[in-house]
Amino acid sequence: MLTNRFDLPDTIVKAVMADDYSPGESWRTVTELINPPRLVTLRRLHKDELVEDVSDRMWILLGKAVHKILEEAGEEGYTEERVYAKILGKLIGGQTDRVLVKKKKIPLKRGRPKTVAEIVDWKVTSVWTILFKSRLKEWEFQLNSYAYLHHANKLKNIDSLRVCAILRDWRDSEKAKDGYPPTPFALIDLPKWEYPIIKSYLEDRVKAHLYSESVLPECSDEERWMNPKTRRFVRCERYCPVAAFCDQWQEIKKTRELGGE
Repeated sequence: MLTNRFDLPDTIVKAVMADDYSPGESWRTVTELINPPRLVTLRRLHKDELVEDVSDRMWILLGKAVHKILEEAGEEGYTEERVYAKILGKLIGGQTDRVLVKKKKIPLKRGRPKTVAEIVDWKVTSVWTILFKSRLKEWEFQLNSYAYLHHANKLKNIDSLRVCAILRDWRDSEKAKDGYPPTPFALIDLPKWEYPIIKSYLEDRVKAHLYSESVLPECSDEERWMNPKTRRFVRCERYCPVAAFCDQWQEIKKTRELGGE
């Protein structure tokens, strides 16, 4: 259910509601596989009870707008293509923002340039994501999973993975500080895994999500984005869409209210 607690204009409400995203035929999408199995399972179980405010989707709306503009920019390659592959008998789907196909001259080798591909994913994110590198591992998992799906669909020549990040809260007054991005834009090249390693990772994730359908596992500290200094669970407190239905989190809240940790 979508609410509008801050009485935002109808134009914004309609834009937020006009969500044409579809997972297609996927049993799980790459994004779901990367997420904690407990979160995904609870979201599916309580999908008709979830309440979200229009204001909570503003950054998602901005991200969609950016993706639409970039999609129409007409760069070489192909965009927004959903591909599938079966992992342990389950259909896994993923939709890449863009696959660039280019010719690359191999150093010290003669002959015609080799045609290779690069998977590019656009992110509208916080500058703090770049400063703290808090989501780089997640992005590495995501783009390598996309590479595997494309490889399974006959694109055998992927040689690089890149995130193009637009930093929504970048400040010009901060750019002189050590480590702060010099522009509101960051290019991040991610390591590409060998395909047997990606396959093993995807199989492990499928097993975890299958297990979650019968026995709901607890989220780890890493999955809950625990701050080691404060021992606060950032995802549970601020970003988890199913926190209200999660016994694990509700028990922690209850303990804190009673004066515990």
